[in-house]
Amino acid sequence: MTHTSGLPAYYDLIEETDSLLSNAEASQFLADMARPDFAPGEKNDYSNSSYDLLPLIVEVASGERFADFMRDNVFTPAGMSGSLIVDHTAPTIENRVYGYDSIAGGYLLNDAHFLNGIVGAGGVYATLNDFFSWDQALSGDIIVSQETLAQALVRATLNNGVEIDYGFGWRLDSYRGHERMAHSGSWVGFRTYISRFVPEQLTVVVLSNVSNFEAGAYVDRVADIYLPIRHKAGPKGGSESL
Repeated sequence: MTHTSGLPAYYDLIEETDSLLSNAEASQFLADMARPDFAPGEKNDYSNSSYDLLPLIVEVASGERFADFMRDNVFTPAGMSGSLIVDHTAPTIENRVYGYDSIAGGYLLNDAHFLNGIVGAGGVYATLNDFFSWDQALSGDIIVSQETLAQALVRATLNNGVEIDYGFGWRLDSYRGHERMAHSGSWVGFRTYISRFVPEQLTVVVLSNVSNFEAGAYVDRVADIYLPIRHKAGPKGGSESL
């Protein structure tokens, strides 16, 4: 979950098919690859492969389909009525938004992909209102205890003792001197970004269905409106911008 597994990337290596691939098929493809890219914990390298294996672990541990587990343990308790997991079974999506590329004179549909059936690194469809419900649920004990959530917000440490800016599914850093947990998302024609500033009770979410949209830049612009720049004490009592 900290992108330190060493599992090789496979998206550009797997042969395109006419049907949606499943997580089980993806895991078999990974199993057939010769060796990991590096020993676990040796480095931090963003890995969709790792996250595509996690739903299979959830299914074994829970005894139910990942989509059902997420519905029963996350979406429904959090009040996320418009959210669902879209896997290789291609469930119906109410009020579906499609992804596009911006081209001269208009937009070109960029939505279908043979890897759309693989979930974990992606495959969640949700509304902006559902993001609000999810954010509120994270602030309580509705879908995860605060003790467990705190574990997800610990920066991982590599084998050589170097601390990285990533926990369990969250990039952990600061912005304008404020501690931030954030993440971007991109696939086909979609670009998204979320930033949570927990002490300030501020969460900014931008969802876009145009591939060249800079969602992160807009999140920062909104955060700039609400967050003052914090300074730390510098040498000889001076101040230093963070």
